[in-house]
Amino acid sequence: MHQLLPIILFFMFQPTLLLGAPKTLFLVHSYDKKFSWTQEIIDGIESTLDSSGLEFKYHHEYMNAYTENTSSKMSAQSSRILGIIREQKPDMIVTTDDDALEYIGLKISSEKDPKIAKTPVFFNGINSDPKSLTQYKNIDSLKKPGHRITGVFQKSYIQQSFFLLKKMNPDIKTFAVFSDITTTGKALLSYIDKLDKTSLPLKRVGTLESQKFSDWKEYIKKIKSEADVIFVTSANYVVDENQGQVNQSDIFKWIHQQAQIPVVGSWAFQIKHGAFFSATDDGRNQGKLLAEKIISYLRGTKIGDIPINAPQLGVPALNAAAQKHLRFNVPFKQLGLIKKIGLVYKKYEK
Repeated sequence: MHQLLPIILFFMFQPTLLLGAPKTLFLVHSYDKKFSWTQEIIDGIESTLDSSGLEFKYHHEYMNAYTENTSSKMSAQSSRILGIIREQKPDMIVTTDDDALEYIGLKISSEKDPKIAKTPVFFNGINSDPKSLTQYKNIDSLKKPGHRITGVFQKSYIQQSFFLLKKMNPDIKTFAVFSDITTTGKALLSYIDKLDKTSLPLKRVGTLESQKFSDWKEYIKKIKSEADVIFVTSANYVVDENQGQVNQSDIFKWIHQQAQIPVVGSWAFQIKHGAFFSATDDGRNQGKLLAEKIISYLRGTKIGDIPINAPQLGVPALNAAAQKHLRFNVPFKQLGLIKKIGLVYKKYEK
């Protein structure tokens, strides 16, 4: 018995949530499973959790917000997914991007079943002003949410991107903004409006907000003589004359070929699809930070004490094919960029 005592004491003082069966994680994604950003977030979450020493079972649902883009369709998706949650009663719920938080994450605490209402919710990929999250009754503050929900918001590292561009070429002075009319595009436009007057090293000379590729083409012709850089907030849903969705790689390639102006984006997947450069809001970083919050919770930290925040800096990334086409001189060593995956250069991560 004396020999067993140390073992018994060891397990008595372990956080109880670490013991027992694998934890079930119910993930609700705003977009479809093929969307690069969603894939990056999933990879960041699952790779971090799977290397934590804990066991998880994952269930994924997709809201397809770019195509199911009316309030009635989104409400139908919400009802469908909430029905599955009521049936499965998962240990934790994760939402990715704004629509999943609005239609699922923020509704959990109002569920009639007390077990479901108390389910911890972890969100990420939120584009809206993070301070606006505190308007919800179940989020007291970003520093200390105080209830059964916490998460990660997105920062567009526009300032960092532009300052790095100025390092590459001090003659870059102006930019124009192109955006679709998605939730993401509108949120980033609002963010740029706030930054524009005070903290950007480049001067904005024009803005286009449209989901029509024909409008993008016309505006490029108009603005290319004034803009040194095209900043694309979002090209996630741009359509051709037949209302077919245009691939982002085709959009960025067209701009570089027709205007010979570098396209700067916000996300790593945009660089993969052919945008020239960005201090990226990397989906894997988003997923990793969220997973660390889940691990902290499972090790005994109250979810209401886990702050809502974002990765501090973006990950510089550059597309080699775009750089070659634009004949843009890049001080790779100075920027800490190395060839990482395919045509994408990324800042070295130790």
